[in-house]
Amino acid sequence: MEYEGFLSKGQYACLVIVAAISAFLSILGSIAVTRIAYLKMTSTYQRFLFMLSLADVFNSIFLTFHQLVLPKADDFYWTFGSSKSCAMAGFFLHFGSLSVAMYSCFLSLYFYFSIQSSPKREKQPEDIIGCWEWLAHLTAIFLPGGIAIAA
Repeated sequence: MEYEGFLSKGQYACLVIVAAISAFLSILGSIAVTRIAYLKMTSTYQRFLFMLSLADVFNSIFLTFHQLVLPKADDFYWTFGSSKSCAMAGFFLHFGSLSVAMYSCFLSLYFYFSIQSSPKREKQPEDIIGCWEWLAHLTAIFLPGGIAIAA
């Protein structure tokens, strides 16, 4: 099968290398944030930040190595996988990216409620979101998992 894309083989190789370097740097940054958030897991914000960073670590790991598990093709560099490894990579890429997006959404909601609440108001963001936090975590784990299985 001849590669008929918009990129030459050299451009494609550069794209793969740059994407892997970017994902590796994301792993390092997310590990640092995960460690900091883990030490302060007393608030809803810290728990959302911890889970967002953890999801980003896993997503970045699979972004780094997904090229290797694609089915072997003569025209592509660094493809060593099979159709089963490709399906596995698709699952983890869907799961990771959707989990990161959902935790980003939950952090946005947390910040929205923190702006809406003031010291004079009765309910603080911890009170508003704290009662729904368990549901948010379940949604951010099981919904992307179900979608990734279906995809």
